[in-house]
Amino acid sequence: MPGERSKCPMAHVLDIVGDRWTLLVIRDIGMFGRTSFSEILAAPESISPSTLTARLDMLVCEKLITKTPVVGGPGRQFRYELTERGADLLPLLAKMMQWSARHDPNTIVSAALRKRLERDFDATVEELRSTAAK
Repeated sequence: MPGERSKCPMAHVLDIVGDRWTLLVIRDIGMFGRTSFSEILAAPESISPSTLTARLDMLVCEKLITKTPVVGGPGRQFRYELTERGADLLPLLAKMMQWSARHDPNTIVSAALRKRLERDFDATVEELRSTAAK
């Protein structure tokens, strides 16, 4: 990867997903089932259209998501889905959610999801992965 900091595994991951928006885009696709540009753009974090376009292009290039044309819709529309490589990031995102729920009282994680993550993390993540794969 151009501009790679080092061969450290943490640096490698951060080189790919360590900016302000990339993990949120992966979250939207993999955890919230947002598969269109407009659905991802509507997320409450208010990513700009040009930044979203750049992140989606990068995620396709890194083989973390696929981009498939939607046939029969008005204009150019695409569907974005996680690849297996992208879905492999879901446990990391779930751990980040779990950590935030533990340490930030303002984090919006439902009590039910928080309990599920605490009680059976692996099964909860597997459910997220199977939902993202549909």
